[in-house]
Amino acid sequence: MQKLNLCELPREKLLLEGASALSIKDLITILLETGSKDKDVFLIVDGLLKKHSFEEIANLSTVELIQHKGIGPAKACRLAAAFELGKRLVFPSSKPNPLIKDSEDVIKLVLADFHGLTNEKMMILLLDSRNRLIKKRTLYLGCQNMIPVKQQDILEATVREKSAAFILIHNHPSKDVVPSGADIRMSRRIAKSSKILDVVFADHIIISDDEHFSFREAGLI
Repeated sequence: MQKLNLCELPREKLLLEGASALSIKDLITILLETGSKDKDVFLIVDGLLKKHSFEEIANLSTVELIQHKGIGPAKACRLAAAFELGKRLVFPSSKPNPLIKDSEDVIKLVLADFHGLTNEKMMILLLDSRNRLIKKRTLYLGCQNMIPVKQQDILEATVREKSAAFILIHNHPSKDVVPSGADIRMSRRIAKSSKILDVVFADHIIISDDEHFSFREAGLI
């Protein structure tokens, strides 16, 4: 283990100076608590921060966290829970099954899920016949400029939850919310298929930290 003075240890520093005095590395170290058989906790955190930015770490799933040597299920759950609490504080949800009236309602619901992401992600909101949220789930996590979208996965999700309507949301890591030709073609294919299943494709929204684009409001679906 790295040798540190007592006042340099994250937990002791927090007790003496408060949480605001700690670095991101210190805070993550406290959450992980201990190292592994092969690595002390400081080396584990160093490796995590070398591979990912803080914003990326905050959006990693437990499965992705466990892929880092020294982080097991318990540590991954602790990190994911801490980041989720922070997101809910900054982006609070008022009700468990909110009414979705327009794209602004969607943005309020999912902004925390996309904030700071550097890779593409697609989510689906499943709605009942009154446009109230049944379920919010992640469909895909892609690379920096591509999501392997399968139309069947999207439609199966609507059937599984017996939803009357659904909304797709995805981001462009470039922060440009203008839809690509591929985005438009995909949306039109899904709109056509959803009519066959008698499910309403209510909207497809491209989101960034600062703005969004609604296919429905632009008349593209």
